[in-house]
Amino acid sequence: AMGVPVAATAVSAIPELIEHGSHGLLCRERDPAALADNAQRLLEDEALRAAVIRDARARVLEHFDNTRLVAELAALFRAHMA
Repeated sequence: AMGVPVAATAVSAIPELIEHGSHGLLCRERDPAALADNAQRLLEDEALRAAVIRDARARVLEHFDNTRLVAELAALFRAHMA
């Protein structure tokens, strides 16, 4: 969402946010060579970098908007308290 392309390992909740090739580049954990290759690709491939940044921002705004998510959670609490 900040306009920075992501190269990361596919651990924990990272794959929930980043789909490899669409929102960033992922590799297996404990594979520093693959992580470095992905970072290099993002540095060198301007079209890929621009697409990843654009698509990642759209994904965050659509699926991870804290204001909307907190409102949905509050509605769930209200519904179960009634």
